[in-house]
Amino acid sequence: MNDEELLGFIVTLIKEEIGKNGSFSPFNLYSLHKLKDKGIEEDKYYFCIQKLINANAIIMTDEPGGIFYKRYKLTPIGNLMVGDSTEFIFLEPENYVKKLKEEINNIDSITISYIEESIKAYKEDLLLSSTVTLGCASENSILELIESFCKFINDPNLIQDFKKEWGIKSKYEKLKNEYKNRKVKTQIESEFKKLGCTPR
Repeated sequence: MNDEELLGFIVTLIKEEIGKNGSFSPFNLYSLHKLKDKGIEEDKYYFCIQKLINANAIIMTDEPGGIFYKRYKLTPIGNLMVGDSTEFIFLEPENYVKKLKEEINNIDSITISYIEESIKAYKEDLLLSSTVTLGCASENSILELIESFCKFINDPNLIQDFKKEWGIKSKYEKLKNEYKNRKVKTQIESEFKKLGCTPR
């Protein structure tokens, strides 16, 4: 059982525990003790539980006890990530990227690469690197959005105006203003209606 499979097992266990007593009731992870018979090192348990703590999904209570007897609680964020969701996406990199591609089927490959790199860095506790690469993914998505917007408007002068803006923040602010001033939303909704669908 690799780290991701063990994490999935722990999340399933948490779901079972909170299903008995409610989302914000304390729970323990005693059932993990059964996996020791399969030769899984205890350090792996600590590593996966720490991942959940780092993600602000669970917190430890003040009650004494070892890893199997210690009582934990879901945070409000954890309740959204684990308790209320039918799928646990955030800490499962492959599933996260798969879900992203399903939701945005034409997402740029460079953006995906940045996101994958960010998740890998996060898994290695390289939080600063993870944040930076996730920021790169966000910036690249904005640039892709601007490019699509300019193609839709088909205004060469607008393309040049965007090129004059140096920072990504100023580019994004200009995009919002142009979107509003040119009443593009109305045009887009009209195009979607012709296709028989609704813009998200």
